[in-house]
Parts: sequence; structure tokens; C-alpha cells
Amino acid sequence: MFALVLLLTILLVACNASAAFYLLLAYIPINTLLPEGLPYRESQALLRFAAFAGTIVFCISRRYPLRKVLLGDTLSRLLLIWLGAIFLSFIVSGHYSAWAERTIIRMASYIALYFAFRVWLRNRDQFTRASRVISLIILLSSLFAIVQVIYGGFTPLFDVLHNSPPFADWQGRPPSFLNSGSNAFGGFMGLLIPFEIASLTLSSTYAAARFFHWIVLALGLVAVILSGSRGATLSVAVSCALAAFLFVRQKRLRIVAIFGLIILLPVFTVVAAILSPRLTQIDQQESVGARYLIWAEAWGMFVEHPVTGIGMGNFRETYAPEEIQEDPGKVDVHNLYLQFLTETGVVGFAAFLVLVSYILRRNFRNLRVFPRDSIGYSSSYAAMGAMLSVLIHGMVDFLFIGSTEFGAAFAIVLAISAAADQQEWAKEALHPKGIHQSASIDGTIALERSTI
Repeated sequence: MFALVLLLTILLVACNASAAFYLLLAYIPINTLLPEGLPYRESQALLRFAAFAGTIVFCISRRYPLRKVLLGDTLSRLLLIWLGAIFLSFIVSGHYSAWAERTIIRMASYIALYFAFRVWLRNRDQFTRASRVISLIILLSSLFAIVQVIYGGFTPLFDVLHNSPPFADWQGRPPSFLNSGSNAFGGFMGLLIPFEIASLTLSSTYAAARFFHWIVLALGLVAVILSGSRGATLSVAVSCALAAFLFVRQKRLRIVAIFGLIILLPVFTVVAAILSPRLTQIDQQESVGARYLIWAEAWGMFVEHPVTGIGMGNFRETYAPEEIQEDPGKVDVHNLYLQFLTETGVVGFAAFLVLVSYILRRNFRNLRVFPRDSIGYSSSYAAMGAMLSVLIHGMVDFLFIGSTEFGAAFAIVLAISAAADQQEWAKEALHPKGIHQSASIDGTIALERSTI
């Protein structure tokens, strides 16, 4: 049955059926309707590869050069170089552990999903509908998280959505739809909330849409606070401050908005502490001491294998349990930078830094060039906010391996931003009369004119 689902996904994508992409988006945070015994993270990876296979078939049938699809822009090339560095670390290490193999599959599936959405997104209608699906994901995930906290435990619906709950005891912090910890949930929301802010700015001429996005944004912020993730809360706060700086048009109002955020910060801290005491109560033994032991172990591995590392995904099965007081296969490095240094060495870490610097530099350039009320401007902010969220939250966590919804969301935001960067309709200022006219542009013509 699952093989038929994969085949159907390939056929739908190959036929350019938009419904397949909206469903792939909606399926990111859900872990239900899966075959018994099939790990949901790997099943989602297979679906991403199926979407990529369908994209290849689509391009071949339309006679679009695959070289142009895969290597047609700098971001695509840098993503492939980064993936190549990850594979190199895996091969050179000679340690093909189960976690290393899973990690390679998951990381490759994110890049596959990026290319699938990068090729598919060609007009304003697709962008608008994809944005609505993302808003719906934030809304439902936030509501479910809030309901669980009010309920004070795992709700019966949680048991339906998960074949086996991942937590033995309720810790007061919601994982929402995600089959990952609350830190992963906070990181996932930290990636999508900048995109929701971007959607809010694009709906400024429609009162109903603006009200909807304000509600979604408010619930998302509450859910992040309830998650108790300090890294996610800080990254979301930075995204909100960046939005105030970029989207408030008048300089005086911009200064007032930024100072207002600074003044309200103590109030926000008090409210956050009431809603989620974990945000202000740092457990020295759990949060600081445990991370210090893990970081010391990881640094020692990097010193022994500085060039290509110990192999991506191998830390979980390489660390000494007695040194960090954790069973094998339980934890990652809890630091994005040290994880890449340890597992992929200087080569992989350098590839990641070049990718990050390009994303930030390119979107910063777009923010200076594109009109403030254009899709390109808003999506550039979303990509920059998402990248900053990864870098900030990455100081205390590493989410790409254990949280596939995080990796998929990262790929989606980059793909939408990259597609909008290359489309003329995204660079133009939005006008109420012009929106519907531009939305009717034929997708095939737009694809042929774009640089993909």
C-alpha cells in the first residue's frame, strides 16, 4: 500500500498536480495513517524522494535541462556542495552506523524537497495557497499544543496521532503534532513564524485576512512560550524585532516600535515565566552541566578527526556513555556548530558557513532592492528570519536529525524564497487591482521565463 502511495506521489508531481505539493506541506508535522512498524521519519523521507523523482520526470517530459534545474542558481549549487560534504564525511569515516545511514537519508531528503518545491512554485496563486497551508499548520499545531497544556497531559487525540507516544511521562511541555520533543516543536515554529509574519504583511489590504494572520501569529507565539524552549523563544523574539525594523515604513515609528519591544521585554519575560516557568528557571545540572559534558566529548572527537569528522550522524553511536551519562543513541551534540564540526569536520562546516552567508547576504540584498509591499521582500525576510532562527537556536540544540519536520520546514522556506527571488511577479509592488491579473499568468510561460 505504501509503495502505491509513493508511486501515486511520483505521478502527481510528474503531472504537475498542485494538490500533491499542498498535501506534502500539510503532512510535514503529522504522524498518522502510516503502516504499522514503519518509522514515520523515514516514510516522510521516502515521500520527499518521490516528489523529487516526480520533479525529474516532469522536467524531462517538458524538456527542461536537468543541469539548469540542479545547478541553475547559486543557492542550489551550495546546497548540493553541502550535501556532498556530508556524504564525504560519511564515506571517509568508514563507520556506517544505523544513525549515520538514517541521517544521510534525512539530510538528502530535505534537499530533494527543496528542489521539488523550487521547480513547482511558478506563480502567485501557488505562493498564496502554499502560504495558507503553512498558516494552517501553525494554527493547528499551536491550538493542539495549547489544548494539551490546558488538559495537563497527553490528550486522547495525541494517542491517535502517534502510534506510540514518545514520552513516558508528561513534562508540561507540548510536542503538538510532532513526534519530537518540545525543543524540536519550538524550533519548528521558529522557522515558520517569520513566514507567518511575512504573510501578515502581504495581507495588509484585506481586513479579514489580516485578522486571521494576527490570530495565527498570536497563537504561535503562545505555543512557543509554552514549549519552554529558550532557544526557540529567543529566536522568535529576534524575528519579531527584525520584522519591526523592516516593515514599519516611517523611521520615527520604526524607532518607537523597536524601543517599545525593548521596554515591553521585562513584561514579556514576566508573562512568559508565568506561562512556562522553565524559560527562566535554568537547571544547572540538566541544561548546563549535561551540555558541557556533551560538548567536551564532541570537541575531543573533532580534534581527533578535524578534516572530515567522524561521519555525519555517527556521534549518537560513538560517544562514551559513561562520559556524558547517557545511553548510546540518545543524544546529539546540542550545538549546531559543534555538531557539524564533529561529524563533518572543517570541510563540512566550511560548506555550511558558505551556504549560511550566501542566504543572509542574498536576502539582505533583496530587502534593499525589492519594494516593501512585494512578495519578494516579504519572502526574503522570512528566509532571513528562518536562517537566524537556525543559528540562534542552534547554539543550544541540533534539530536536523531527530526532527525531520524541522529539516523539511527549513527546505520549504528556502525553496519559496529562492523561487520568489527569480520570479518577476514577486519583485513587483502589490496593488489590489493587479493581484488578480498577475495571478492568472500561465504557469508554463512563467517557468520558461524564469531561471529556475
